[in-house]
Amino acid sequence: MEDTKIIYHIDDENTPYLVKLSVRADKVTLGDFKAALNRPNYKFFFKSVDADFGVVKEEISDDAASLPCFNGRVIAWLVTADGSAKSDNHSSAGDGLTTKAVEFHEDGG
Repeated sequence: MEDTKIIYHIDDENTPYLVKLSVRADKVTLGDFKAALNRPNYKFFFKSVDADFGVVKEEISDDAASLPCFNGRVIAWLVTADGSAKSDNHSSAGDGLTTKAVEFHEDGG
């Protein structure tokens, strides 16, 4: 069985972290990732590709949801939860999305 590498950023820290999970990349879930971290009170965003917008940061909150994977690894951003269940303040499009935060990056990441 191959390990899955998850590279994750916490809030505004410059250096990312790396965790390896003993779960295949196509089977790894948010619950697997959360169990490895044990970091409560965070929202979890993942590099994903949207058909309309291209590369986005997608918020995933369902522990059973599979994580988007690129080249055998997952890229994540953990953002301190402010008590709000909505991600409106994380959407640069200003469209009030609650399940997907769209942020545009000129560098594609």
